[in-house]
Order: sequence, then C-alpha cells, then structure tokens
Amino acid sequence: MAAYKQALPACLAALTGTALVAVFIAPFYGALEPVITDAAGGQSIIIEDFDYTEPEQNSGQDQSATENKGADTAPEQDKAPEQTQEPALPQTTPVEDEGALAEAEGAAHLVPEDQPMQMLHGAIVVAAGRVEGSGRVITLDDIVVTEVNEQCRGDNLMSWNCGIHARTAFRSWLGSKTLNCRLPLDDSLGIQVTTNCELGSENAALWLVRNGWVKAVETGAYAESGKEAENAKRGIWGNKPVSMMPELLPLPQPGMQIPPAIPDKNNERPAGYFPPAPQN
Repeated sequence: MAAYKQALPACLAALTGTALVAVFIAPFYGALEPVITDAAGGQSIIIEDFDYTEPEQNSGQDQSATENKGADTAPEQDKAPEQTQEPALPQTTPVEDEGALAEAEGAAHLVPEDQPMQMLHGAIVVAAGRVEGSGRVITLDDIVVTEVNEQCRGDNLMSWNCGIHARTAFRSWLGSKTLNCRLPLDDSLGIQVTTNCELGSENAALWLVRNGWVKAVETGAYAESGKEAENAKRGIWGNKPVSMMPELLPLPQPGMQIPPAIPDKNNERPAGYFPPAPQN
C-alpha cells in the first residue's frame, strides 16, 4: 500500500506530461518537414509535401464545352451591329403655283351678301384679282384671276408676261389706299374667301375687267364689260404695253461741234467793273 502511494505522483506526472504533449505538440506534427540525409553525398534533402487534388473525370468535357462556347460566341462578336430603320416620312406632292396652293388648302368660300363691308388695312396684291390681308386670302367675285406666271400673245404674235403687268397695274391703282371688302365676322368660312371689294365708290373687280387685266366670268355680272375690253384690245387682250419711261435724247456723235452758249446781254459788266462796297 505504501508503494502504491509512492508511485501515484509519478503516474499523475506522466499523465500530465502526455496531456501537454497531446495539446501543444500534436497539432504541429506533420507541419515540420522531414529531413533526409543523403548517405552518399552527405547533403540534407527536404521532402516537400504538396497538397494535390486529383482532377475529376469530366474536367476535359467541361474544357471542350467551354472552347465550343467560345467558338460559338466569336462569330456573334464579329457580326456588324444591326441598323435600325427610321420610320418613313410621309410623301407630299409639290405645289407648282399659287392656284394649286389655294386648291390644296381648300376651295374659297363665297361670302354671303348679308355680311358687312369691312376695311382691309395693309392689303397686299399677290395677283390681278387676289389680295391678302387680315389673315385671309381674298379673291374677287365674278372674275378669273390673272396669275403672275401667265403669258399672253397679242396681234403681233409676240408673247409677253401679262400676269406681271396685270399685277403691277392693280397695285398702281390701289396704291396705299384701303380696300373695303365684304367679310364674315368670324372664321367659319376659313382663310380662302371669294367676295366683293371696293375702293371708294368703285368696284375693284369691275375696274380690272374694264381695263382688260382680268377675264370676266361668262355668266357673271361683268360679262358685258369683259366683251368690251376684249374688243378694244385692252390689257391682256392686246400687245405688250409700251414702256412709260421717257425716251432718252441721242448722244452727240464724234466730230460734231457743240455751239457755244449765247451770252446774256442783261448780265454783261463793263471792263474794269468792281462791285460796290457793302452797305451797313
């Protein structure tokens, strides 16, 4: 019994040492690289321990699939970007002259007789028989407008631009005066209207017909006046008007002697004449 008591401390010490070794030294076991000494050369050889994982069996298949995927996407990168088509614009028909423009915007509406006469300030003559003002395009009633680009041929068979001459004559007659036209009080008839206009006490359409600058409607109120202008060869019914510019005198020909000026005897002064001193 006494021997057992003496051996107990030694056993406890051995167990404690074993526990310490297990706790502190066992985790580092294997981290130390074993050293092998070459017997022939006496050199120390350190054996390196690498962590190597065996590749899986389907790694080759994954690599080939990746290569095939790259080959499939390569042509897509080489493709040019698709061009987006813009929506087509609506096609429009070009308008050749003012008559076609008026027809494209709508036919002119006839102003009723019960509408009042209104002053048309700042009227602009665009053609013989058509004016613009107050936001409207006004065509005179019972006439055929002479367009600016119209050509006429007289008895001498020479063509002349009667449309421009007719517009100029209408502008000269109107001048800076104000027309009075029968116009609606609202915009129910639109921009294009056909009506009667007067300058003072004279009818504008009748003046154009009588002077031959427009044609009268055959069934209109100015048909008889139109026949008279046609028979008299006025305006567009005749030849090109003679220029109103005065004729220039011919220049003197080379070698011609210009007579000296005749002296004025009333203003002659005697020799040695000296004007008198001014009077204060």
